[in-house]
Amino acid sequence: MIQAGKIVVLQKVRGDCPFSRHIVAAPGIYVPFINPYGAVSVETNGEQLGLKPDEFQWLEKPPPEVYEGKK
Repeated sequence: MIQAGKIVVLQKVRGDCPFSRHIVAAPGIYVPFINPYGAVSVETNGEQLGLKPDEFQWLEKPPPEVYEGKK
């Protein structure tokens, strides 16, 4: 995973799996982690929380080579 770009989380996001409900991302600006398939996550309280596309907005989208073609 690579850290790139910048996103804003507009409202509190909580993990939706039973084992990740304790992980919470507060509203704010984050430098996200992006995997080779384009999945986005943030680090909060030392743990990774995957975000769905409707849970954040890009402020600075990284260049496509960060998340395309390295699968």
